[in-house]
Amino acid sequence: MKTYPLPDHAADSAAQLITDFMIARRKKLGLTLEELAQRMGIGKSTVSKIENRKWNLTLNYLLKWCYALDCNPYIEALEIEDPKFKDAWVNLGRRSAKYQP
Repeated sequence: MKTYPLPDHAADSAAQLITDFMIARRKKLGLTLEELAQRMGIGKSTVSKIENRKWNLTLNYLLKWCYALDCNPYIEALEIEDPKFKDAWVNLGRRSAKYQP
């Protein structure tokens, strides 16, 4: 099976959109980095690195992030206009439905 990797700029754009959304969500909920870290079960410095995109965000951490912010990526995707980015959120949402921290 042939794979078609995303160009770096596409992956960077998606990562930035996800990060921006999640930071806005944290602030909307009025959570500090420390409170989010407690919800995720990780250190405050790790949350800071994730938000500043200095951490290689794995699916596991992304799902923890969504769970900690009471965020369902599948539902959030309904408001996204970019079809490629929307597909990525929908796929993440399907995986998160099975996730149990």
